[in-house]
Amino acid sequence: MAETTSDERVEADGEVTTVRTTRSDGADPVIVQHSPTGTAAPVAAPSTPVIVERPERTVLESSEPTTAISPARGVLRMLLVALGAAGLFVGAFLEWVNGINGIDLSNRFFFTTDVQATTQFLASAGAIAIVIGLVAMLGLTLISGWVVRLAGIAGIIAFVLSVITMARVQGFSLPQDIGIGLWVMLAGSVMTLIAGFVPATRLMERPAVTTTA
Repeated sequence: MAETTSDERVEADGEVTTVRTTRSDGADPVIVQHSPTGTAAPVAAPSTPVIVERPERTVLESSEPTTAISPARGVLRMLLVALGAAGLFVGAFLEWVNGINGIDLSNRFFFTTDVQATTQFLASAGAIAIVIGLVAMLGLTLISGWVVRLAGIAGIIAFVLSVITMARVQGFSLPQDIGIGLWVMLAGSVMTLIAGFVPATRLMERPAVTTTA
């Protein structure tokens, strides 16, 4: 009688059991269960994804200040230039020296000791003062005040040259002989110079940009 034996390893509850089955010809199989021979390797439980919440981080991006036109400062500069130019305009028609008005005084008065009257308006010293006032007014078309400042400096130089000429000519007593027209022109020039330093713009802080990471 032939017998056939087969072993089968069964794993249950983490233990391994050997089951031996013996079969004989014409007989029912005989099953012999042996005691556990070892411990099965642990089976890892299915992994569950772990969600880690990261705290939000707020980043403030600072920005550089920018410039913007200031209406109030623009109006202030306009008023000062208007007053300064008015002083230059009016001073040109008032007395400068020896009872001679600015528009009747030769422009050679600025650089020579020859104090002469003239009938040509464009060749008069007063015409130069008027041109300086016009330049100051045109300077209002620019945001920067360098043209206005230049006009104010030119008016002050014209006054200084006039006083130097009078000092070089005998018979003049300073400052008594300086005509009212020259003083008015000086006041207008100083006002114009101050107006040139009044900024037409102001610094503005841009709002901070907030980003969340």
